[in-house]
Amino acid sequence: MKPDLDYKGLDIVPGFDLSMPRRQGDAPAHRCSGTGSKGTSPITTGQTIPPIALFSPGGSKILLRRPNNEMGEAMGYWGYFAVAESASPLGGLACMRATPGLTLNRRLSGDWQVWEHPAEPGLEADDLAIALAEETGKPALVGFVMDSDCVVIEAADSSNGAWTACLSPKAMAGYLAEAGQQLEDWMLTPEQAATHAVNWAHLTGRLVASASLAEVFQKEADPFAEDLFFTLLESLRLV
Repeated sequence: MKPDLDYKGLDIVPGFDLSMPRRQGDAPAHRCSGTGSKGTSPITTGQTIPPIALFSPGGSKILLRRPNNEMGEAMGYWGYFAVAESASPLGGLACMRATPGLTLNRRLSGDWQVWEHPAEPGLEADDLAIALAEETGKPALVGFVMDSDCVVIEAADSSNGAWTACLSPKAMAGYLAEAGQQLEDWMLTPEQAATHAVNWAHLTGRLVASASLAEVFQKEADPFAEDLFFTLLESLRLV
């Protein structure tokens, strides 16, 4: 388990939560309508929105949460996508049964599957990615979509552990800047992420191009970051 960051001395920015995560069953932060200035997200609506836990390479931890809009609603989609390979449904795995609310989103090539989870407190993407990799014995990937603006990527395999990157980096940098943090302290650069993704894909038996992956990691959401997530899966040749 990664150590928690000592928050003493940090400025708390209104609308961003730098406290410890709430326990399962605590009052939700707010509800997501799935609509707003971006239009209608193609993913399901009515999600509970928690703070998202991010870890630096050194193990420090920060929790970010987007403020409500003037109508008391979030502007886009918040939620998790878990991606792994299994001949049986991922929902039957012990690590997935321990996370109520996961449902099948779609099947990819071979036995690869995407399962979806509405945003709720108590689920950490890196822990789920590592647990999936350990239980399946194969690489796994989890994405957390933040208000359709950007996606935190946690990828893992049973030999090398997990690495963290993001999609729509300028948007992600905006979230971190509001909390007085720098993107490079929490995320791999697009080039670094592409290198890790090439190695990750190699462990699945796929040869992928680093340049095309770097391009995906550099792109900004237009308009939905969840579309970028599935573009990443295509670039990893999982589709």
